[in-house]
Amino acid sequence: MSLPAATLLPLTSPALPTQGEVAVPAAPPTGAEGGATPGAAGGGGLSSFLPFLVIGVVFWFLIIGPERKNRKKRDAMLAALKKGDKVMTTGGLYGRVAEVRSDVVVLDTGDVRLKFARAAIQGIVEGEGEAAG
Repeated sequence: MSLPAATLLPLTSPALPTQGEVAVPAAPPTGAEGGATPGAAGGGGLSSFLPFLVIGVVFWFLIIGPERKNRKKRDAMLAALKKGDKVMTTGGLYGRVAEVRSDVVVLDTGDVRLKFARAAIQGIVEGEGEAAG
C-alpha cells in the first residue's frame, strides 16, 4: 500500500541552498568595523618561540653540559695513560698497561698480553680492583 503523491512533502530547508544556488559565507568584520585588527591573529613571534628556547636551555644544563664535562675528563685520562697504570676496560677486564701506542694499549693480565683500542679503557683503577701483575 503506497501513499498518493500529493501527500508527500519535499525535505528541503529554507536555510540550505537549493539546486542551482551557491552558499557564500559572510566575510568577518575588519578594521574600523569593530573586528580584529590585521596582524593580531599571528601572535608575538618571540612569545611563541620562548617555551622552546626555555626547554633548550634546560636540556643543555641537565644533559649536554655534564656530558661534555665527563667527556673532557675521560679524554684527559686516556691521554695521560702510561706504562704501569692499573686499568679496567669497558668489558670489565682488569690489567696493567704494558705499552701505549697512538691508538692501541697493550695490557698485561698476568699470563697474557692483550691489545685494546685506547677508547676501550674505561678508567684507571686506584686500588679498588686487583689488576694482575
